[in-house]
Amino acid sequence: MGQCFSDTRATVDFHQEERIPDIQRNGCCFSDGIGRVSPDLADDMARALGRPTPSAFQIRYGGYKGVIAVYPPWAGQKRLGLRKSMEKFKSADKNLEVITWSRFLPAFLNRQIITLLSTLGVPTSLFQQLQEDMVSKLGAMMESRAAALRLLCATCPGDGQWTAKMMLEAGFDPRGEPHLCAMLRAIQADQLRELRTRARIFVPRGACLLGCLDEDGVLEEDKVFVQLRWPEEGDGLAGHVPTWVRTSKGSIAPKVLTGEVTVVKNPCLWPGDVRKLTAVDRPQLRHHMNTVVFSQKILPPAPEFELFTAGCSPDPQPAVGRRSGRRQVLCLLGACARVPGGELAGPGLALDYRPQPPTVKDKVSVEDIQHFFLEYLVNDSLGLICNAHVVIADRDPRGAASDQCRQLAALACTAVDYPKTGHPAVLPRELRSVQYPVFMEKEDKPVYQSQSVLGQLYRAVKERTAGGGLELSGPSAGELVLDGDLEVPGFKEHLDEAWIAKGFYDQELTESMHKYRIESEVQVVTGCIGSMSTFHRVKPIKIKERIREAFGAVTKKAREVFEYGLGVVDREEPRPEERIRDEERVAKAYAYYYVTYSRDWRERKIAEGEVEESDSVLLSFPWVVADVLGSLKARK
Repeated sequence: MGQCFSDTRATVDFHQEERIPDIQRNGCCFSDGIGRVSPDLADDMARALGRPTPSAFQIRYGGYKGVIAVYPPWAGQKRLGLRKSMEKFKSADKNLEVITWSRFLPAFLNRQIITLLSTLGVPTSLFQQLQEDMVSKLGAMMESRAAALRLLCATCPGDGQWTAKMMLEAGFDPRGEPHLCAMLRAIQADQLRELRTRARIFVPRGACLLGCLDEDGVLEEDKVFVQLRWPEEGDGLAGHVPTWVRTSKGSIAPKVLTGEVTVVKNPCLWPGDVRKLTAVDRPQLRHHMNTVVFSQKILPPAPEFELFTAGCSPDPQPAVGRRSGRRQVLCLLGACARVPGGELAGPGLALDYRPQPPTVKDKVSVEDIQHFFLEYLVNDSLGLICNAHVVIADRDPRGAASDQCRQLAALACTAVDYPKTGHPAVLPRELRSVQYPVFMEKEDKPVYQSQSVLGQLYRAVKERTAGGGLELSGPSAGELVLDGDLEVPGFKEHLDEAWIAKGFYDQELTESMHKYRIESEVQVVTGCIGSMSTFHRVKPIKIKERIREAFGAVTKKAREVFEYGLGVVDREEPRPEERIRDEERVAKAYAYYYVTYSRDWRERKIAEGEVEESDSVLLSFPWVVADVLGSLKARK
């Protein structure tokens, strides 16, 4: 049932799916959860998403779930190849729903990954240097436009923080533009908070990618194919691509990686989740972009290794890791790729876990479903297990390779499987945490000072950010100054319409802030929200997603009002004949800016009784047309 509640985007209906065989040898299924899609059908799906065609999609299709990768031999046809290992239940629904698609995502470490890499022998000094570099760059982003743009392009790819990147690229300076300054401060505070609370350290030479399978058996065992393209087509930020992603000639054409790489399963609790592999170039696989293509010839591993072969698990039960719905792996290069763990970083230490067969009932009643949900709420112990793993790995000299951590890793697998099998994971009393390291910030529990790498990283970032409380409230009206670079003739005839449009926008934005108990405008705009109100009863990540969707709807409507006029406010669809003329666009955009930033305009509206002196100053309205204002700034 949980599959039906996954967050997806509908694309196209397709009724001619075909069953293709799983790749099985020696009792292992090497194609678990991996299917094929023809280039033509992939193009249709991408058009529905409004994006360039990727190499792979993570999908839900009726009762199927998994990854489908573009298969060039099917060019010129509309074909969808699904495997038995992808089918979870029967369903008549025929829409290809997309969860995510292959793209370049930045690599970040976290507590789990750092613990495993440290257990495998990666020196503490490497993590300290990576964290120090990140803190330094976060500090520089408020002083240098170029530094801020480099950091945002590296850590917030694609549409992430689009407005801030657009403003920086156009030439706006955070030291003089208050809305840009507020956004950068919110992003800075969010990334520093993630460093402190999750050890979320940016890895410059790395990527988080979807895993795929070498369908035609081109790759030898322990080899992978990785071809990167970043940024995506249309991002407009090609000048800020890091050198390691560029080709040997310095271009931003797709780059095939070669040499030693470390691949980390996400999520990960056991050293066997880290693998040292060799990236090679194979012309037959160059249609794969921004994916990790794994060999189907690897030696039959234990079940936990499944994600690294894009799905190697004993038939018929899928292996752990799949059920969490996460198909991404972390691909690390450079110093992070040099894992000295020997046998620990290979299939020899894969976790020997096999899920219990599910509890089956011929006829399921509404009462059965109600009972199951109640049992799930009572027995959901994954968080407790993961916390216990952090504590034991922190205190045991063997780190994550200890016997207790092996037991906890297996229990975590059982907990992940529980919604499907009905068998809960029971955390033994002897594995329960009594004391917690200070870095876990358990204020209501007994704590101790950790001497591990995580403890050292925590203390270092606390010292660097001590006393750095951030004020996220916007500027006062008296602090606003108009940017003379933006002024254009003809804007005055648009002022009244711009003021009305701002009223609609500000009202919807304020309603969203009140609904989700958000303190400041900039938190909604950036999505960088610290502590969530206890008013909310769902996970913070879900609330943040809802806030992003709500703000996206507000900005989409505001952009339509800009393009088609105020009449679109009361209509679902704009009328093409009402679209603004090109020669009026810059004047109208400046009018949007003027009614937001002009002190004279605000004082006039206060005198007319439309604005109260105490009303807060909201600055995000004109930046729904950041591209137009950016073009004005860039001209100067």
